[in-house]
Amino acid sequence: MNKPEITIDLNLSNRDGKLFAVKSEGSYFLVLEADTFHNAETFLGMGSTEYVEITEGAFNALTNQHALESSLVMIDRAYQMAYRAHKGQFRRDGVTPYIRHPEDVVKRVGSDPIAIAVAWLHDVLEDSSFTLNDLLERGFPPEVVEAVYILTHDRAVKYEDYIAIIAKHLVARKVKIADIISNLNDKPTDNQIEKYARALLYFSENP
Repeated sequence: MNKPEITIDLNLSNRDGKLFAVKSEGSYFLVLEADTFHNAETFLGMGSTEYVEITEGAFNALTNQHALESSLVMIDRAYQMAYRAHKGQFRRDGVTPYIRHPEDVVKRVGSDPIAIAVAWLHDVLEDSSFTLNDLLERGFPPEVVEAVYILTHDRAVKYEDYIAIIAKHLVARKVKIADIISNLNDKPTDNQIEKYARALLYFSENP
């Protein structure tokens, strides 16, 4: 067998050992204990690695399941980080745990795993001691980290400029609109209502 055309790492954080789904020369394999598969470019052959040939349908099912499980792991990691970041924090009423806010935002962003993870994390950098490096070190993909960074409001930046930057980023925009709607349903002040109205108007005029 030559170097694999596609190698899917099936090892998630809750699994032991090494397991890979591999496509090579039009055939499909489930590969066990393949140390060299951590870098497919250096793969020279199966050697003594244990493997079984599988069908294309089984290969596709495995890779689809892996994508689903990877998304679920990412979302759970985002929730855990948000829970830690907002522990002991409360909403404006001084009674409602702050975590209820990102939880509500999550419900408003649809089914995209990236948007869900960003929704959980959208206030983490702004309202806790967690940093951008903490997100990276926990293995969040670049698109999640980028959106969370864009959603973090540097108070030195005018709110209008902050909204203009968000409007250009698809995921950040979606999460920010959900964030605003959530805040509007949480007894906002008159000033907040006016600010959120300006933001929503900007989004509507700059699709």
